[in-house]
Amino acid sequence: MSALKAFLETHKVCQQIGDVVGEINAFNNLAIVYGYLGDYASALDAHLKSLPLIHKAGYPEGEMKAHINIASLHIHQHNYSDALEYLQKSLDYRSENDTHPYALALLNFSKAYMGLGNYEQALAYGFESLAL
Repeated sequence: MSALKAFLETHKVCQQIGDVVGEINAFNNLAIVYGYLGDYASALDAHLKSLPLIHKAGYPEGEMKAHINIASLHIHQHNYSDALEYLQKSLDYRSENDTHPYALALLNFSKAYMGLGNYEQALAYGFESLAL
């Protein structure tokens, strides 16, 4: 709970002083804390609020990671179709140089397809993720 208080205060201060990067980080950290607390709706809300700020900051890798994080939260809530939508959007921000976020997206594609009972697709994405 003290982490939650700290990141809420951090967000407020960053917003007041116009520190967009700090605000993005505060939202990300809030989402992590909410996720640990099992409050996936609040975690999702924090990530969704960070998206326009990440776009404003011109940080495509951050946009990819935020979309993957949103998808992961949808998977936790068994909203597999929504997860696939955000994973597909994440690929719009893919960088050839950074394979880690792409591998993470593939892993989450696998989890979403598994949740939908499409085991063939789940295996294909899972193996592709492992290859990276």
